Order: sequence, then structure tokens, then C-alpha cells
Amino acid sequence: MIRHWSAWFVVLSAAWWFGTAASLAAWEWMSPLPQGHHLNAIWGIAPDSWLAVGDSGTVIWWEGTDWIIGDSGVGSNLRSVWGATADDVFAVGDGGVIIHWDGSAWAPMISGTTVRLMSVWGADSGNVFVVGDNGTILRCNGAEWRYDS
Repeated sequence: MIRHWSAWFVVLSAAWWFGTAASLAAWEWMSPLPQGHHLNAIWGIAPDSWLAVGDSGTVIWWEGTDWIIGDSGVGSNLRSVWGATADDVFAVGDGGVIIHWDGSAWAPMISGTTVRLMSVWGADSGNVFVVGDNGTILRCNGAEWRYDS
């Protein structure tokens, strides 16, 4: 009896595995193959312009045909990304890190905190909000970050 169930278990496991492997065949790595860090968030301005951020300061752009690795200038894990335009993008992450893309380079911004910042979103470049650990809420007026109450 035990051998009978063991054989069925092996047959069903093999059927599940090969069925799953076949369904995964449609997924494939895109360039870069792979870049090596966990990606935590993605934001897009157009069908051919996307930005993903991730661990160790990873930033990669989708330019319609390929992913291009960028230089964020930070080594912290980036948790979220949002932009008002393609030339006005914010990314936030661990240790209170906030960086801003102006269309040509990423630059650090002073957040006034060292907590992990988890999400960024705005209505426009003069009303950008960040939330983080311990109930942290920050607001940028377009030039500087302040605690929002």
C-alpha cells in the first residue's frame, strides 16, 4: 500500500513540475540579464519610459527596448519611486535616503530623518509626500523636506 501511494506521489509531482515549468517558459529575463539586486518599485511616465528601483541603490530605466542601469549615487536600498515628469523624479529608501532625478543626474536630498522611508507620491513637484517607519510623514514643497503634521 505504501509503495502504491509513493508511486502516485512521484507521478503527480512530476506532472505538476513539468506543467509548471512549461507555463514558466513564457517568462524570460530581459537585459540586463539579470542586474543582480532585488527590485522594490517601478514607476512609469509613458509606455516606453519606466524606472525601477531596488536594493543597494539600484536604478534601471526602460527606454522602450532595453533596461539601462543607472547610477543613483547611493548604496542604500531604495523602496519607492515617483515622478511629476520624466525630469523630476524622487526615490526613497533606507536610512532616510531621498534622491532626486533632474533629467541628467541623481542628487541626494536632506530628509531630516534616518528611518526607513517606504513610499513616495505626489500631486505635482511642489506637493510630494513620503511615508516611513514609526509614522514618519514628510512633505516636499519643491525645494526642501519637512515633517508634515
